[in-house]
Amino acid sequence: MDSGSLTNALVAAGLLAVEDEESTLELGEAMDEYVDASTSSIGESTLELDAPSVDHLEDEIRPVVSELGALNSRLAALYLAVADAAPALSHADRLRALPLLDALVAGPQRTDGAPDPFIPIGGDQVAAYLHLHRLVVLYVWRDDCEPCEVMRADIEAVVDEPPEALSLFAVHGPDIPFDVRERYNILGGPVTLFLVDGEVDARLSGPHHQVVIERELETLCGYATHP
Repeated sequence: MDSGSLTNALVAAGLLAVEDEESTLELGEAMDEYVDASTSSIGESTLELDAPSVDHLEDEIRPVVSELGALNSRLAALYLAVADAAPALSHADRLRALPLLDALVAGPQRTDGAPDPFIPIGGDQVAAYLHLHRLVVLYVWRDDCEPCEVMRADIEAVVDEPPEALSLFAVHGPDIPFDVRERYNILGGPVTLFLVDGEVDARLSGPHHQVVIERELETLCGYATHP
């Protein structure tokens, strides 16, 4: 499902609402009702998952919510909201909906260093997204970093349209928790990780030629048909 169709599906389910003449997206009434019913505390920018709410879930959804709850309770609550309100959406589309909804709940992530069309995520979300998505490219950038700007431009030159099989994320390096940076050996920036099932398959530290980036993307895409 493309991004426009996904947004329309979330609007139809009441999770999103279109406001004003500029078609600004806001959280819909279904999301408000879900938050009121299934969270233990509600703040202006936080959402906590109430563990007992997992008990009623179908077998397909329960393990996802349970695993997510251990990594990022806000994303777990949002996944549950999408599964409840839009059951026809596939697991892959539910995952794709999370950054969009989370930006409205917790506020947008920094985009100034993210290549287009990479999805900006918060440092506290890295572990969850790398766990949930099978084939991932994670671009890590820093402030006042000329090599980061060079790498971002080269990535954008190579990635015109995101490959359907891959999930592309960008994150501001200093925002990543220390234990996650240590686990994935993220030092400095830019760092571009190509991951399969949460494990690093290839790493590009610093800027690299477009041919190298293209080669690593093709290798990663190959796992979609040849695990």
